[in-house]
Amino acid sequence: MKLTINKTKPSMLRSNSGFIIADFLFSFVLVIGIGMIIFALTFSLAMVEVAQYIVWSSARNFAAANTTEWSGSLQAGTKFKNLSSQFPLLTDSNLFSLPFNTFRAGDLAKVDSDFAGKIPGGDIGNSDPTGEQRQPWIGASAKINLKMFNGLQIPFLGKASDKPIEFPIRAFVIRSPSKEDCTNFYKYENRFVKGIKAIADFAEMNSNLLNPPTDEATAYAVQEDNGC
Repeated sequence: MKLTINKTKPSMLRSNSGFIIADFLFSFVLVIGIGMIIFALTFSLAMVEVAQYIVWSSARNFAAANTTEWSGSLQAGTKFKNLSSQFPLLTDSNLFSLPFNTFRAGDLAKVDSDFAGKIPGGDIGNSDPTGEQRQPWIGASAKINLKMFNGLQIPFLGKASDKPIEFPIRAFVIRSPSKEDCTNFYKYENRFVKGIKAIADFAEMNSNLLNPPTDEATAYAVQEDNGC
């Protein structure tokens, strides 16, 4: 008795040969794509730190006691240009951009329209509960453009973004009074209004004290040191 074995041609749909190649190619492309994203993010964060240092150093130049507030702004712009030129990746490359035309120095609530629109309650002068205007908005700002992401092509997903990825970098260092500020402060008419007249209004200024003064001689007038 002879046994016969029917040999049939294997079906291509049932064949598993070459399947590992498809797995390998998919995994390889996925790893390359994730690696590109991680590299772009890491490199971008490093350049953002450099841009933050440039803006902060420029704000320090503006904060120094210059002749006038305007001269301080010019000094800050010069510092920004000098530092930016030391990092070609931020000025002369297709990866990042920190253009000078976006640089602002001064009261950012007035010179930076994007920032002014984000101030809660529109309190541009940033008044405290007593009505005294503070100046925490004074400093410098610039915008960095991450052009690297504009041309980044992620496998299977395409471009990272169709719009430029741009965001502001700000540094608030306040500002020391300039020579012009102190000259105006020490004028007689200003000293009278800000100093002598304040003591005459002692009753209103000290009305919330536990033991308010009874006359001008014992009055306590709050006068902050303005740096002059």
